Amino acid sequence: MVWVDHVLSGDQASGSCRITLNPKAHYCSETSLRQSSLIEWIAQSFGYVRAAVTDLTSSRAYLAAVRDVEFCEEKVWNQFACNLKEGDTATVHVKILRTLSPITLAAGEVYGPEGTLLVKASFKLYIESETRSGAS
Repeated sequence: MVWVDHVLSGDQASGSCRITLNPKAHYCSETSLRQSSLIEWIAQSFGYVRAAVTDLTSSRAYLAAVRDVEFCEEKVWNQFACNLKEGDTATVHVKILRTLSPITLAAGEVYGPEGTLLVKASFKLYIESETRSGAS
């Protein structure tokens, strides 16, 4: 499922995306947002920013590892995750830390509707051979 609604900004090294929240979406359980969904939001945001700012295409990219995950304090999380309102937004910031083709090391952060940091994580992606758009 695609959860990124809009690429807000981006360049070759970083960018931001918006997720419009929906308490009935698959990233929620019956009572709140699942924390693991935020990791998916970071991964999707990286892909969309990358697609928006480069003329490179990739046949496949794989999330190979997630590291250094730090969620906000439980009180902050519960305030956000248990009180989702349809139409609220979350903002995801991603940046490339290093590229050792075909491996890319990146990091991301997710902020709630009021700008509260919800999670930050670093991750490793394996990106299959890239080609210039239109090249055969």
